[in-house]
Amino acid sequence: MKIIGTLLLISCILTQLSAKAQSSGWADSVGYKQQIMPMKSVRQVLYSPSGDKLYSVHLDTLFRISHWDAITGKLLRKQSIDQSGYKLLYSVTIANDGLTYSVCGLQVNDSCSSKIYSLNSDSLLHSVTLKLKNSSEVQEYSAIYDSMLRILRVRFEASDVYGTIPSGSRYGGVLEYSLVDGKQQIQRSENGATNKLSSAIGVNVAAWVGYYHKVVYLISLVRILNLVNMH
Repeated sequence: MKIIGTLLLISCILTQLSAKAQSSGWADSVGYKQQIMPMKSVRQVLYSPSGDKLYSVHLDTLFRISHWDAITGKLLRKQSIDQSGYKLLYSVTIANDGLTYSVCGLQVNDSCSSKIYSLNSDSLLHSVTLKLKNSSEVQEYSAIYDSMLRILRVRFEASDVYGTIPSGSRYGGVLEYSLVDGKQQIQRSENGATNKLSSAIGVNVAAWVGYYHKVVYLISLVRILNLVNMH
């Protein structure tokens, strides 16, 4: 009987620990709130435009997107990114407007693709295949979609087998695709090994960091002036 009682006690403790590990919400800390649910390798955190939700991208065995109540910190929904058809996933990035997310990866046919999905419905909206001289050399690859301008901005970084930072064997670039009426058209291409990419929504402005910590701004003044004249 003692053995049975001990086993029941252990089972109860494990159940409570499991429930606690799966619970979510904000815990008060010094000057800020902290999420009580443990997460591995958080890659991105983003507020919704309305401010009532938070989104996070994290990686454990799979890439996942979590939807949180910004007030209570409670987990509302969790999405696991489908990895079928890929040899390797490089990144999952939520757009600044909280409407879409981009999945970048090396497919089984050795091509690099960017797929854009609706954040709410998970439906596939666009798929773009990069035309690179050697996709197997790609080491970093990410994309951000602007649903207002219908522009996909892609950053990639690659090197040959002898490539070390920042040697001449290192290469990469920033590509800007126009995705209008089912057509895909490269409207801008900038060469050079890069790190990090940030862009605005509704205005054709982007910034990225190259090696030696140089910041480069990519601005389309014509599009900006057109947007200004519309108001």
